Amino acid sequence: MFVFIHSHNIEMNRIIWNIVMKQNIKVLMFLYVFFASEIIFSGDRTQQAVVRNQEEKKQLDLLSAIVVGGVAGSGEVLFPGQILSYRMNRKITREPFVWKNCYKGGFANTAAQFPITATQKVIESKASQSLEHYQESHLSFRQKMVISFLAGVGGALIETPSNAIQLYLQSSANNEKSNYQAFKKIGFRNGFRGFSANACMKEGPFAIGYQVLAPQGTKIAKSCLDSDKTSELVGGVSAGVLTAFFTQPGAVIRNEMQKGSCYKEYATLRSTIYSMYRKEELEAFYKGFVDRGIRIAIAIPLYAKYIKIIENMIH
Repeated sequence: MFVFIHSHNIEMNRIIWNIVMKQNIKVLMFLYVFFASEIIFSGDRTQQAVVRNQEEKKQLDLLSAIVVGGVAGSGEVLFPGQILSYRMNRKITREPFVWKNCYKGGFANTAAQFPITATQKVIESKASQSLEHYQESHLSFRQKMVISFLAGVGGALIETPSNAIQLYLQSSANNEKSNYQAFKKIGFRNGFRGFSANACMKEGPFAIGYQVLAPQGTKIAKSCLDSDKTSELVGGVSAGVLTAFFTQPGAVIRNEMQKGSCYKEYATLRSTIYSMYRKEELEAFYKGFVDRGIRIAIAIPLYAKYIKIIENMIH
């Protein structure tokens, strides 16, 4: 995405460089939409036709998808998600860990997690069904990844402001304030600071992790292990660790942009990344990784298990 221009005209170089960098995010989003469209509609039409029989392929209706996704997400946040999330946030802000404050902002986090994962599950479920019906074949692996990524981006619309409220309430100066006071203080605009990092670098890849990589990891593990439960655990944890590694920078960048809203150096995604790297280099992007890594390693197999249990109960 970076353009290097060799010229003797230094001023022209500077102008072109500024244009390129200012348009960088727009270009990325354009390419994302373009390639997503290409991937989604490039299914192999020669694959075996999708089996429509309800006994062979159970499809969730809209209400069921909402319940499955919402319960799975909220259950994980209640425990151990909220505690581990608080530990990570303390390390990013360099404030002491206080047990009694673990669930400060927990209501906003838990309440928001229901529609977040419900939204992701609905998008993944309904988009998959529609696309399979359109192309009359099973989804390819890359199509599943794109749909899950889009589902994660949809969830980020809710997760970004809820995280801003949680960060505000977890600050030692705001422990006694309510969720409403936090929302009023933050405001709508600041609530969505860090959305691009959260959507494209955290929530999108995270949705791929638990919707695509975990089931795929389980299949691979089953080819090597005899026990289904062990295979699910190994596949889920492996997907969780991998997902945590690739999404941690997005989580940290989002938090830095939200808590540093009053500083110019955190005004944009580019300036935030530059400022973080200048101060602490690559280490800056993995603050709190151990705590969040443990959470995601637990969360993804839990999500998969919750979803499987609830789907079986519904059907």
